[in-house]
Amino acid sequence: MSPDNRVKMVEQHMSALYQVSRVLSRSLDLHETLKAVLEVLDEYAGIRRGMVTLVDPESGSMLVNAAHVDDESLLQDVTYQPGEGIVGTILSDDEIVVIERIIDEPRFLDRLGIYHPRLPFIGVPIHVGDNAPVGVLAAQPDDVSGSYLDELALFMEMVANLIAQSVRLSWEVEKKQQALAEERDSLRRQVRNNYGFDNIVGHTQVMRRVFDQVRQVAKWNTTVLIRGESGTGKELIANAIHYNSPRSTNPFVKLNCAALPENLLESELFGHE
Repeated sequence: MSPDNRVKMVEQHMSALYQVSRVLSRSLDLHETLKAVLEVLDEYAGIRRGMVTLVDPESGSMLVNAAHVDDESLLQDVTYQPGEGIVGTILSDDEIVVIERIIDEPRFLDRLGIYHPRLPFIGVPIHVGDNAPVGVLAAQPDDVSGSYLDELALFMEMVANLIAQSVRLSWEVEKKQQALAEERDSLRRQVRNNYGFDNIVGHTQVMRRVFDQVRQVAKWNTTVLIRGESGTGKELIANAIHYNSPRSTNPFVKLNCAALPENLLESELFGHE
């Protein structure tokens, strides 16, 4: 490779790395981010037909998370097992694979049907930390060969390292969101149990009629007036109505009307014109 071509290649790769870093900082939507990275590689580095596969933690299979294709229906149900095909081999062996013509590789499965059979193929593992690889970045460069392919593989390894940081961040956010959702659901169940009818003392015929009325009005978006002497459990009934209604996931706002001045009570509760 001539010095001029090498300088041009380095400038091209630097520009592509800059664009990749910008794309990765835009969003936490991993699928859309990876798609945008593959588009950048196509536009700025001449790396075509890119694909990113990531290991599914539950099944252990590799799923195609993003690919630079016009028809995304091609990605449906496309998976690779560790050691299966060239992509699975890259994952299991944790090694970069450079092939000058993909048609000459017997392990190539071509499940997506997007690769040109007579062009080179480069696949690099994606590492999150020092652990085993969690995925593979694979693509086809333009019709090049020799030492340029090795340098291009090094460039793709840099891109894979950048992708790994986004994968790690996305997984951490997903875990935190899942933990928060589980805690929220647990608290909701606890609140429903605390304000269920079983926690309201009363077994007389009159109280059973009250419970029936609560069950009826809880279904509807309507105003309910609860009257009774101090200490008879009006707030318990209000809680029971709210947490047994379709609005139970919304906030339950308590307001001490006795603390409001008489001349502001109506405006505070119903608004002021």
